[in-house]
Amino acid sequence: MHSPVSYSDADGLRPIIQPPPGGGNPYTPAPRPAPAYQPPAPGGHWRPTPPAAGNEPSSDISAVALLGDWNSRRVALLSFTLYRQYINSEDNRRISRVSDRWYKTFDGAVEAGIKYKARGELDIEHLLQAVVLSGIYEAGTTLNMNFKTGGKWDAKVPIKALSGLGNRDYMYPAQSDGASIRSDVFGNVIFGAMTARYHLELDTAQLAGNMGTPEAGIGNDPVDDIAIAIAIAIGFELFEKYSTKFTFRQYYETILAHCYEIECK
Repeated sequence: MHSPVSYSDADGLRPIIQPPPGGGNPYTPAPRPAPAYQPPAPGGHWRPTPPAAGNEPSSDISAVALLGDWNSRRVALLSFTLYRQYINSEDNRRISRVSDRWYKTFDGAVEAGIKYKARGELDIEHLLQAVVLSGIYEAGTTLNMNFKTGGKWDAKVPIKALSGLGNRDYMYPAQSDGASIRSDVFGNVIFGAMTARYHLELDTAQLAGNMGTPEAGIGNDPVDDIAIAIAIAIGFELFEKYSTKFTFRQYYETILAHCYEIECK
């Protein structure tokens, strides 16, 4: 499965996160007062602390287009609107039905497919289960196709097209609320929230979000890799706290609260 939000990889492939010796999650960022992009010590899953719940109406895409300058808040609103479209789609309902029924097998099949595609590691048990059990292969394929670079759920494509911003301004839109949030962060948070809905383990989702080559993790832009892993974890936290029903305010303020850990300026 390809990362929905990469900029440094022309073919859409991202490095697989290599587990540390003895297992465990390789990226467990601890709070820090200023951006510092380095792998923290191994340990349990990192979880952001969400802000207090709030209610703010979302908007459709045509309304977002009338809101003025393309600052970070407006890009966030567009990405949230896209998330609502994705979560209400037939593809999402179909994947959800399969993952609800076969959630442990679905996670294993997705992880096995990633490892086989990237590193040639054949987990025949899980791959056979994906083929034999009803709908798992189709659901996994749909998930991969929708989130691959340029896929239906690759949020950076409509964000760039609708904003009209150039590559540089698109990556870091104008500041709002004191920060410019790198626009591909939003797609990673969406990816995390949706894969959490499909009962994937955080490790599996981060593996998928950093999909890449057998040399993954060796000179493949570890700054981006850590930011992707953290953004996916934020998506998991949103889903765990609010299911699929989080508001725009909950979504935006949760991301904004962790600007020191992700790609903000």
